[in-house]
Amino acid sequence: MKILVITSPDFIADEAAQIVQLLEKNVTFVHIRKPNATQDELHDLLIKIPTRYHHRLALHDHFELVKQFSQIGGLHLNARNPVLPNDWSGRVSQSCHSLNELKRCKSSVDYCFLSPIFDSISKTNYKSAFSLEQLQRSPMIDEKVFALGGVRFSHQNVLKQCGFGGMVLMGEIWSKT
Repeated sequence: MKILVITSPDFIADEAAQIVQLLEKNVTFVHIRKPNATQDELHDLLIKIPTRYHHRLALHDHFELVKQFSQIGGLHLNARNPVLPNDWSGRVSQSCHSLNELKRCKSSVDYCFLSPIFDSISKTNYKSAFSLEQLQRSPMIDEKVFALGGVRFSHQNVLKQCGFGGMVLMGEIWSKT
């Protein structure tokens, strides 16, 4: 099962070094999600991450930075950024919040996030939208679908049983920093 991490929405101290540590351990991909960041702020973060790791990063915002950081490995479609740059040929991922939405987008991307699977760790009152039985029965859950929302390392076995290809951690990682 692949392990992905989404950055904290706010910048944190020594974040670039922490991202590198995650990539050097067992994290497959880090998604850089800074919805309120300026392009310059995001640029400053990326410049601190060695280029040899850029192919394992995905941007959620400021897609135009791929012109300066050509090694970036992925772009993530979301409500803020629903359209890819015309010349993009790397990995594409997308957030989905229902099985119907997952069905619509899954064939056009490399992988999808489905959320919230569990009650959120970082967002108060953001509750699970699915029962485990519903997920286990769904033919839509496969290796292209990654569980997000309240996901902890301890959920790995139950997520495998549901058929997820990976887990996406956010609160589990950044609530400890």
